[in-house]
Amino acid sequence: MEESYLDGLRHGPQIRRETNGNTIESRYLLGKQYGDSVWRGPDGELLDLNRFDTRTTDDGPETHGFRHVTVETQSNNGENREVAFVEDKEVTAWGPAGTVEELQEAPFPASAPPGNYLLRLADGTEAAGSLIDGDMHGEWSFRYTNGNVSTGRYANNMRDGKWTDTLTDGTVSKGPYRGSSRHGKWLIRYANGQVQEGAYDNGRMKGNWITILADGTVSEGPFSGGNAHGKWVYRYPNGQVSEGYFVEGKRHGEWTMKLPDGSLWEGMIADDQEYGEWTVTYPDGSVGKGPMANGRPTGFWTESNPDVAEAEGEYVDGKRSGHWILRSGNEDVHEGPFVDGLQHGVWVERSYEGDVMEGSYEKGLRQGHWIFRFHEGEVHEGPYAEGKRHGVWTVRLADGEVIKEHWQKGEYMEPQ
Repeated sequence: MEESYLDGLRHGPQIRRETNGNTIESRYLLGKQYGDSVWRGPDGELLDLNRFDTRTTDDGPETHGFRHVTVETQSNNGENREVAFVEDKEVTAWGPAGTVEELQEAPFPASAPPGNYLLRLADGTEAAGSLIDGDMHGEWSFRYTNGNVSTGRYANNMRDGKWTDTLTDGTVSKGPYRGSSRHGKWLIRYANGQVQEGAYDNGRMKGNWITILADGTVSEGPFSGGNAHGKWVYRYPNGQVSEGYFVEGKRHGEWTMKLPDGSLWEGMIADDQEYGEWTVTYPDGSVGKGPMANGRPTGFWTESNPDVAEAEGEYVDGKRSGHWILRSGNEDVHEGPFVDGLQHGVWVERSYEGDVMEGSYEKGLRQGHWIFRFHEGEVHEGPYAEGKRHGVWTVRLADGEVIKEHWQKGEYMEPQ
């Protein structure tokens, strides 16, 4: 045995060596095993063992499945004792199936006649079914301490055919077992309406799986070692399609997202986090480039369109924020702040001819005092309200003449 301990508790990898050269590798955290044990042959090759076979260990023979053997260990009084196991768990109490009396807190006798029995296992699980010559046959049910139930058939101490596992939350799973591990094609219906279908290999998801969520989202891709691994595709009810790679259960590699508006997002994801520069291409040919975080543009981005218009500035949580510069194809330049994706604050807008417009935006609309200085020498100034000229405007012509104009909600009011 190779063991490690922390504060008197098993902690870390544990390796158990059998007399035939096989090894069993297990992992512990503060005294509790987590994950599946790994069985290897004398040369380190992975083994696919029948968990019900009898095996010999450093401590003597053990039998898995429902059989009665004398284990070569001594009890407190120094005598060997007979121990019965069901799926690796010791039987601690038993009685006839359907009994209303207390179960006998005693080892199950090897001389027990064929019949239907109720067995209590060391972890509190109650198993009920038929025993013939010490072997499990026919219909069996397992009721676990957490309320979950597993039902199906046994043949010669092996789970046989399709089994049904029902969880307390209403989730129902159906499929075959190998030993006490799911193995083969399974269908899982969750209480929330989600459906999954795919194959298990010795208790671990493997190969192609399809998941349909209650909202209609469909995901499809391969599992390996119980984790999503390989290329996956997600199709959403709104028409969005996302596809890319998983490595050991995390998104890792190239990913693309086609959104309902026709935009295409392309970039890299490393360990479930967007990485490096992403590119978004819109149906009109516009292109944006910059970093992403949590599925949204974040940080400094540049944007351009076929008309040679360009924009650059910061995104925060998917929205333009802070100082931006907008350049049109004819060399007009607009500069100012965005807040939550909308122009907000003082902006300066310069035309390629030299005209300058300066004023404030509120939530994307011109608001308050604005002044326009045209390259010919004219100056117009006055108030905006909700994006429209509203109130008295002063126009100073190049020759010095001053004109007063009256505007109402964007409409010029003729003098009376």
